[in-house]
Amino acid sequence: MRNARGLAALVWILGTASPAFAADYDFSPIFADGLFYDASSKSLHTSVYSRGVSLFDELEAGRASFSDYETFLAFLKQKEPEFFSNAVLIHHSRSLQPASLQFPRVILFSRGAFLSFSEHPSQKNFRRVEMIETTAGGSVRFREILFRPEGVEFHSAPKSCVACHGTPARPIWEPYDFWPTAYGSTIGRIGSDKELAALERIDRQVGIFRQLDWGKIVKKEPNFSAPSIVNNERITEGLGVLKFVQWARTNLKGIETSPTRFLLLSSLLCGGTNPFGGIMADYLPPRLLPAMHARDSILRSDVSIARKWFKDDLLGQYEKIFSGYRKISLSPGEPERLRQSDEKIADVRLALEPFGYSHLAAVNPFGLNDFVVGVPSNIAFDMPAAFLYARPEIFSGLNYRVVDDP
Repeated sequence: MRNARGLAALVWILGTASPAFAADYDFSPIFADGLFYDASSKSLHTSVYSRGVSLFDELEAGRASFSDYETFLAFLKQKEPEFFSNAVLIHHSRSLQPASLQFPRVILFSRGAFLSFSEHPSQKNFRRVEMIETTAGGSVRFREILFRPEGVEFHSAPKSCVACHGTPARPIWEPYDFWPTAYGSTIGRIGSDKELAALERIDRQVGIFRQLDWGKIVKKEPNFSAPSIVNNERITEGLGVLKFVQWARTNLKGIETSPTRFLLLSSLLCGGTNPFGGIMADYLPPRLLPAMHARDSILRSDVSIARKWFKDDLLGQYEKIFSGYRKISLSPGEPERLRQSDEKIADVRLALEPFGYSHLAAVNPFGLNDFVVGVPSNIAFDMPAAFLYARPEIFSGLNYRVVDDP
């Protein structure tokens, strides 16, 4: 009951769009110089997908350039080289593409297209390339390219994908920040001695592995003792933006005419990790702060408990894969990073609740962690970019410059 009363009070306070309510706020100091992506660029980054042309259609049109799986890989790398530095490696998978520690499933991604490959020996003379393409409306379409001894087949709507990905189709990927079945399990870093040893045993001279730009996929960072595969974070962020686009197209009703849109945008763009205790406190009427802080405190506790439960569950999966592993320590600032992530997730939920937002709408896949949206530290960039893409009218009357980020 405490949660319900707190939410009701907050929705009443923030959801009232009367002239008196509007007069309570003065957001002009925040928006005088436009919407800020960061202090240096003073620009709003559009990290939303913008390919514009179906890659699947382009590949099918170019089929005369390849005759089998190996020549297809060479053709794809020549046509779309950026894919081969944007890869995640899945060593345990329940998809139709088999995977193992030595032969992980490879997912390439760039500008709203995702292609997955498997080099597992069980496939012998057969190869399946699975593909996801996003649309301008935020939906996803599944494709499939099959390589058999008798030739190449292109399937624009494969039925085999529906069993796992559902209808409407959606990607399957665990949220930030632990992926026990992927290399780079721990916030994109190698998490243990056994995970590192398994990564080093991958045969990089076979099939898709031979084409990957390994120097850009596996990196050594100065502040971490383990190698990193930062693409785990990047693909998580991209899928998070996709979910925000889908949600924004069907929600936020009437926000373009409500003064509360400034509260929403300000809390995302200007608040850092604690918008309602930081900058926003300077622009909110004192009478509103107690209810906000009370609800924010409840949400932070909720997020912290949920994330710990989810992390413990995933650690159980990891221990089954790498039994007896020795953990590789991360940055000394790890506890503080996790605390700030919890705060940011709670603050975003608080900012969006009055507009009908449910944190369940931000779940990327079938993962259990329904409190994590993309990469928390980047929400202040990703969510406004998704809103600008899906609902540009929200930004009417504000001065901003868009920077394209394909």
